[in-house]
Amino acid sequence: MFSSTSTSMITIPQLNDDQWEDVEFETPDQFVEHNREKLGIPAFLRINECRKRILHWILPTNLSQDSLLKRERVNKSRACALICVKLAEYLMQFGIMLPEILFNKKGKNTEEKIFNIMGYPLPPRFLNAYVKAIVDGNKVYNKRPTESGFGVEEALTLMGSGMVLVQRSKRAYAGKLHGYMRQAIDIIHKDEKLSRLKQVFFLLGSVSHCILVIYQPWNKTIAYVDSSGHHDDGGTFVMCRESQLVYFCRAMILRMHMQRDSFCLYWIARKEKDSILPTPLLFSLAKKSSRQYVIN
Repeated sequence: MFSSTSTSMITIPQLNDDQWEDVEFETPDQFVEHNREKLGIPAFLRINECRKRILHWILPTNLSQDSLLKRERVNKSRACALICVKLAEYLMQFGIMLPEILFNKKGKNTEEKIFNIMGYPLPPRFLNAYVKAIVDGNKVYNKRPTESGFGVEEALTLMGSGMVLVQRSKRAYAGKLHGYMRQAIDIIHKDEKLSRLKQVFFLLGSVSHCILVIYQPWNKTIAYVDSSGHHDDGGTFVMCRESQLVYFCRAMILRMHMQRDSFCLYWIARKEKDSILPTPLLFSLAKKSSRQYVIN
């Protein structure tokens, strides 16, 4: 997926028999292959004891923006916006789709499906992109570290990835998140060209924290990726069907500890010269753009 000549060797600390040792890998792909059996085992995440369930992968401690390439979290990385932008670019560039959800159309689970999915690993291609995005994002961050992190528009410029801002929502509070997401998804389905997109990317920004939200209209799947570690956990990947959106939004609010914080949603896309993407307002009172974007 990624060329081994495009990046230097990366050293990632591995915990073996309670002892840390540095292991060198040529590419993120090699790291994922080496740790295949340890990575990405999902569990069901319950929100407020509700019967609705969403898939929740908690990655190992060293798979976060704070711990990757480091033995300890001495200097906290504020590269989340940079990493989100780069990950969106990689997912689009290499055509990496969200894994198929093993739920039926009504969101219910049979005993057999629950049994099968409890050991369902996060696909290696997605993990490759995730690790590579952290490496690239932290590399840019280390050149100009900041305590407050980077705004989305600044991150888009710094990463030089060709991803650009299409629209930004009005600043709002946690109680409005589901409404904003529901409105955006409904508009995407109603618009002839937007409904044909394979993926739509949003960045959810709150204070100094940013996560990537991925929506796939063609199979009504939605997910978010948080590269920040929490306590002994690494990054987090949460995925569900669109029908579980209200619980998905609650999961984002809890993960980002933004119950009382304000947030903005940013719609980003990859700019191209010849492909025109209509830009209806996905968010109330959003900023509108007349730029051209690729239809992936």
